Amino acid sequence: MFAICTSESAGEEVQNSSTLKIGRFTLNLEGSLNMEFNSNINATSIDPIEDIVLTPELGIAVAWPISNSNKLSFRSTIGYSKYLNNPQFDRPSLTLSPDSALSFRLHVGEVLIEFHDSFALTSDTSTEAALSGVVSLPRFENTIGFAIIFDLNQAVVSLGYDHYNFLVVGSAASGDGTESKDLSSLNYRTERVSASAVLSVGPAVRLGVQASAADTRYQDAVTNNYATFSVGPSIQYQLTRFTELQATFGLVGYSTKAGESLSVTQITAQPDGSFAAQTVNVPGREGGVDLGSYASLAIGNRLNRYYTQSISIGHEDRSDPFSGRTQTNSASYASNWALGRRISLGLNLFVQDIKSVEGGGVGVAGASDYRRFGGAITAVYAISDRFNVGLSFSFIKQESDTPSAAYDQNRASVRVGYRF
Repeated sequence: MFAICTSESAGEEVQNSSTLKIGRFTLNLEGSLNMEFNSNINATSIDPIEDIVLTPELGIAVAWPISNSNKLSFRSTIGYSKYLNNPQFDRPSLTLSPDSALSFRLHVGEVLIEFHDSFALTSDTSTEAALSGVVSLPRFENTIGFAIIFDLNQAVVSLGYDHYNFLVVGSAASGDGTESKDLSSLNYRTERVSASAVLSVGPAVRLGVQASAADTRYQDAVTNNYATFSVGPSIQYQLTRFTELQATFGLVGYSTKAGESLSVTQITAQPDGSFAAQTVNVPGREGGVDLGSYASLAIGNRLNRYYTQSISIGHEDRSDPFSGRTQTNSASYASNWALGRRISLGLNLFVQDIKSVEGGGVGVAGASDYRRFGGAITAVYAISDRFNVGLSFSFIKQESDTPSAAYDQNRASVRVGYRF
């Protein structure tokens, strides 16, 4: 919660029963096949398309403690999606899961140095409110950097640097099969430095402060470049032995330079259900600094050894190439129930209110306002120590000022997994 922006140590949860173990080196492999029914693969209210999608995947987790102080870790899940009813949406490339990461941890006395590289290759558009009407958009994201963490007993101080790249690596596909091939104006990179400090003021309370600064530059639309900074305190409070509260809040600032008008690419849904990446002219922006804020409150509770739950609320001010700058109020709930050693049940619920910030000149283009509701129910049965079967159902309901961007989507899936 209080650490700087670093990836989690890859392969941290390598299981005792490994696929391959040579000395300290361990390798885990897990294959799976997921069959999913999706009621609205093009995420639109205009001529929604339903399909069954087959996704074979191979999960890889590696851990190599080179010494008692140094550890090399890697994890990733490689997959491929096959659309049974609409093969025109099949992609020639594989996917890499969003939690893919490589890390090397080096201890020097009381100092931990972590080098990390997290990456993802995905086409999924369900997580982006502004991409309604788009079935798939292949994109690669990569964050590489390092963190230096000083353990001062009662205090932990962290310093870090990250370089982030966002690249569209293929054409976007709409529900009617049309494609947009030139989306290079969405590509950008960000350089980010950050620092944080956490102080234990008692057995149950930790106080922290964090600060970061970043510079974002687009590949083509140079007048969309901007700088950001954030600063704010945080608190972590152990209410009881099984209940923890975490809270953060602070300021976010966007710094832009005055620029001339420019042409940018917008992905928009058409009345006939297709979509187009059209070029629009955006007036030149005024330079200056615009302030926003962020805040979060989360409570986690372990009711007993079988049931855990958490609830969180938050306010976020961010920018991305699909929506421009947005401010989001959100709430979520998650729970997990272990029914003995072999059965587990999960429930997730969320609500989001997303507002587009007009006139900010940040990112590629502004978007509509959205309200999103959703949830998921999962059940997993471990037939044996290596073989498991899972069922899941999820739904998303999106409301928008743009009629074609308002839609309902239901997903039901069966997953079979085997750990080698």
